[in-house]
Amino acid sequence: MCDVCLTKYQAKKRGVTVRPLVFSQLNDRVQIDLIDFQSRPDGDFKFILNYQDHVTKFVVLRPLKQKTAAEVAHLFTWLGCPSVLQSDNGREFCNSIINSLRELYPDLKIVHGSPRHSQSQGSVENANKQVQRILETELLERRTTRWVTLLPFVQLKENTAYHEAIKMSPYEAVFGRSMKTGLGSTLPPTLVPSLGTLRTEEQLVQLLESIQVPEPAPSSARPSTPEPAPSSARPSTPEPAPSTPDSIPSPAGV
Repeated sequence: MCDVCLTKYQAKKRGVTVRPLVFSQLNDRVQIDLIDFQSRPDGDFKFILNYQDHVTKFVVLRPLKQKTAAEVAHLFTWLGCPSVLQSDNGREFCNSIINSLRELYPDLKIVHGSPRHSQSQGSVENANKQVQRILETELLERRTTRWVTLLPFVQLKENTAYHEAIKMSPYEAVFGRSMKTGLGSTLPPTLVPSLGTLRTEEQLVQLLESIQVPEPAPSSARPSTPEPAPSSARPSTPEPAPSTPDSIPSPAGV
């Protein structure tokens, strides 16, 4: 091959395959989004912050007065800071949040996630639709326009509902059990009718002490299954008695 052909020839470059980071713990990868309620403000509140954990799908909803990074950053003062923060509201908005978090935590190491990441694409969008659907239902049933007071109930319904992606509810994924609903989910069903008159813990202790729980019988007192009799002890069929003639014939000639 001549020099001219060599300069024209270009070897095909192989693309570099970037493997996505796999996270398996709570608050490793977080996606946040803002739901615009400026057309239906509740006092000074005009936005809903939707925080969703990538692994457990756990959702946190907070009302916001302004679309500022400083106000969003306060959410992480009690949740902690994730390793990867993703937001579909724009890289500049997400970077502003990260800068606000670094003012609170100077040694913070956090990166901005890709807005089209395959692991979380569409997850928060679906959660936003579900939150708005539940919120609209609650507003109609309660006949009110104060959506700020209903956000905790919407958050509870979203976190206790079965999630197809994780095959359980987000609440179970975070706490390891289904949500408790007071004493009714702890005590036996037979005691539930008696709980209506209880007001103090002392009354609960008296109720539990008054219950007589039968102790299991010891193993030696349990009736044993009778063993089958050995073959030698089994009753045998009686044999017929030999027949005896009524008269014995005399010898011939006698």
